[in-house]
Amino acid sequence: MNRWLMILLIALSLYSCTNDEFGEVNTSDDTPSVFHNGAFVINEGLFNSGGGDVSWIDFSNGTISNEIFRSANGFPPGDIPFHAALSGDYIFLTINNSGKVYMLNDDFIVVKTIEGIASPREICAGSGNRMYVSSLYKPYIYVIDAEQGILADSIYTERPVENLMLHAGKLWATHWSKLVSSQTNNALLVIDTTLLQLEDSVITGVEPNSIGVDLNGFIWVLCSGGFDHAEMAKLVVIDPLSHTVIRSVPFSSASDYPSAMVMNAARDSVYFINQHIYKMAVSAASVPTTAWIQSSGNTFYRLAVNPADNSLWVSDAGDYVHAGQVLHYSPSGNFLHIYNAGVVPGYVVFRE
Repeated sequence: MNRWLMILLIALSLYSCTNDEFGEVNTSDDTPSVFHNGAFVINEGLFNSGGGDVSWIDFSNGTISNEIFRSANGFPPGDIPFHAALSGDYIFLTINNSGKVYMLNDDFIVVKTIEGIASPREICAGSGNRMYVSSLYKPYIYVIDAEQGILADSIYTERPVENLMLHAGKLWATHWSKLVSSQTNNALLVIDTTLLQLEDSVITGVEPNSIGVDLNGFIWVLCSGGFDHAEMAKLVVIDPLSHTVIRSVPFSSASDYPSAMVMNAARDSVYFINQHIYKMAVSAASVPTTAWIQSSGNTFYRLAVNPADNSLWVSDAGDYVHAGQVLHYSPSGNFLHIYNAGVVPGYVVFRE
């Protein structure tokens, strides 16, 4: 089931999740003046509500500050803050439904507002002061000049893309959605960042929603199989030099719908959400069937690994209507902390 169908169904039922078993809730009303040594949490908010914002988790004192964008700028960021990336001293924040990308300084104050991108989604920092931005509806990857804070170029991709990753001298992009494309959403696109053009595409599985690189340099793609279960979900492993699939690891049930994946810091294991959280060694021959972390009624939405300590951070969207939470786990899967975030907490972005 895709996110928008899930929001509709869950909003009708308005159930709420309890988290008493997780222990202490960390929160703070104090907004820090400079955002270092912590993590940004991108709270998407309700669609068309304009209620999303960004939270800051301060690693120095273990507290969270909510609505830091509004606090710093005196106005809300817009409809559906979605993703963020760092470039030098600046933070770039995409606002999906408002069609904006903000360039923010150390105090999280808007320096530039970049427009002209239809529904900007993921953003990825590249070399030469470039930022690459995907679009939900348009068959382009947009190129931002991160020094000047302007839209500098675009790359025609034949179909809209979602996830972006730089690896082996190329930009890799997933064709995740079939909303506005007649082509089957089952490809990983290869982008030449020198010529700024589409170079190749690799057939994966239906609805590739996450990408990562293992310790051998191979690319892993998590494919959900489609919200309509068009095919079995699978993990696909790709050789970035030959642009070929070298392994395909299917899930065990037609009802499986894995929604997010991330590599651990050592890149020898992947974590993925399939209602619960699973851990799989990259050398494993099959997908695990026993959960590593049970959901316990939570709605696991996004995953992030802090490269500094290999700890796992999990966004819990709750009922997609009320404020959600972020859960922090040790590298061995032990629960550490819980943080009260905003409505639909999504991506977690670390900053030293």
